[in-house]
Amino acid sequence: MARILIAMILILLMVGSALDSQRQKPNLASSQNTQASSLQSFRELSYAHQKIILANLSETDPEKAWEYLRETFIHKGVVIKPVHDLAHMIGKAAYRKLGIEGIRMCDQSFAFGCFHGVTEELFQTKGVGAVQEVQRTCLDLFPPTQTRLYTCCFHGMGHGLALWEKLNAPNALKDCDLLETTYRPFCYDGVFMEYGSHASKAANSAGDPWEFCNSLDKQYQDHCARYQALLLSHTSGWNVPVIALACLQATFPNAAETCRAGLGRMVSQKEERDAGRIFQSCTTIEEESGKYLCILYAAQE
Repeated sequence: MARILIAMILILLMVGSALDSQRQKPNLASSQNTQASSLQSFRELSYAHQKIILANLSETDPEKAWEYLRETFIHKGVVIKPVHDLAHMIGKAAYRKLGIEGIRMCDQSFAFGCFHGVTEELFQTKGVGAVQEVQRTCLDLFPPTQTRLYTCCFHGMGHGLALWEKLNAPNALKDCDLLETTYRPFCYDGVFMEYGSHASKAANSAGDPWEFCNSLDKQYQDHCARYQALLLSHTSGWNVPVIALACLQATFPNAAETCRAGLGRMVSQKEERDAGRIFQSCTTIEEESGKYLCILYAAQE
């Protein structure tokens, strides 16, 4: 129980630190108040209305649409609403307007949705033959000696390849193997995230929740375990204690904890990084170490 309390304190400290570091100064200018009011008005629109407005803007000026999305849904350094799909839409428009260079405007906000959109649209247009082109572009725009954003670029490639292969994960993973060895793991993760996001309830048999991961070649299995909780969320109907229990049924080394780490990250996202809701969700897990790991990895998300 003490470990759970420590992890919970960690969540609160991280949230508090993010807010304090971005705290605005008093006596805001009138123009800033007007802008804040405009952003708040946009937040209060229905999702469908927000999507229409941003879709129209992104077709003419995707960079402006991306900037507006970030200003609207990142407040004082904290994401206040998960709008991955909107980021994804803007990324797709960026490719149509700017080509692969459109990926330059992307960052890790909203679970890398902008990267996913650009690369998905690219592969839908050019097919798997563009893998080497994307590798060169990722490294040119995001030099590994200067930034870690190249990893997001390759991760986005995995999403695009999964969709190009119509969610045939083994084929998409083979496509990732066209990359230089160093960059393949980021691509694998993108494949599994996309596959897990679309998996049906029939993806795994009821008797063996690890059937899919176990069916893959060994070099892919650790990456599969990272997104196993996402896959299980479809078969369980987002039942946190059931997913946690299924994680423990892993049959290859370190997979159980890797799966539970993924569950903690998912809880953070599902509960919109709200400390109280994270604690409530994680403590539905019966096993004490499972509760602790859930809260710990949620705090790190």
